[in-house]
Amino acid sequence: MKDGSENLSKYAWNRDKVGIWYGGWSADDWYKSLKNPHRQFQYLANLPQPKGRGRLRETDINTAKRFASIKKNDWVVVFFDDSLHLAQICGDFKSSSRHSNLNRNGEIFKFRKIVRKKSFPLGSLPDSYRLIPPAGLGNVHQFGETGRKLITYLAENKNEKFAIKTISAIPFMEWLDLLGPAEWESFCLGYLILTEGFVPTGLVVGRTLPTFDIIGRNKHGVRVIAQCKKDPKPLQIPPDFINACKGMKEKARVYFFAYGGITGDPKLVPKWITVFNRENVQQWVNAGAGKKYAAMWHQVN
Repeated sequence: MKDGSENLSKYAWNRDKVGIWYGGWSADDWYKSLKNPHRQFQYLANLPQPKGRGRLRETDINTAKRFASIKKNDWVVVFFDDSLHLAQICGDFKSSSRHSNLNRNGEIFKFRKIVRKKSFPLGSLPDSYRLIPPAGLGNVHQFGETGRKLITYLAENKNEKFAIKTISAIPFMEWLDLLGPAEWESFCLGYLILTEGFVPTGLVVGRTLPTFDIIGRNKHGVRVIAQCKKDPKPLQIPPDFINACKGMKEKARVYFFAYGGITGDPKLVPKWITVFNRENVQQWVNAGAGKKYAAMWHQVN
């Protein structure tokens, strides 16, 4: 619920509303458009739009459809004041009154009422929850499996105290199972720091290079390169990763972090590649530095 740099999420939330803009059409116009679903977009696009807004796009209407299709008692999540805020939807698709402060630049605020509101400061939750605010594309989206599971722990508990108690009781391997690729990359980085004395040398972990997720040096100055895959099932080591590493294999430590393991005969894997999978994780976190590191993933405050 942002209008440019102005975030109206808190303002709307305090009035028990969540909503969207996407044009000068109203909730009444929306329900009229449903009489002919095959021409819904054309009907709404032909309505007068505010000056400077431009014509409606199909993606605008698709966002509105997602918003209108939220079911009664579904949980919705918004982010402001460095906290995740959860509530359940109730009531129909409505529009703000003509003079509402939630209307912006001639665009009508379309909203749903919310009940059973509760808030969870991110500082009181495990660090993985910090991936929730930027997790989606667009302002109305459904979470993937990881985000949905993380939110479920909050929805099923009345406040952060009870949520933390529930999360803390989850065995580490179950917690790691439900987390996604970004968290796996973070875990692998931690592993390399503790076992190799790894330090990055100019590249951010993940999403920097197409072939390498981690690249840097260990405490002896030896180059360390790695690729991380969170797939739960075994997979093949990508040929492009092997080819990219061949020229450095004599002077580098090469890791392939495959959560579900690899396919084929392990003996056929080049000896200069260290494969690290879920079973290796389980062994490592049972004692010593690995055990201490695993405990940090549930730690808050």
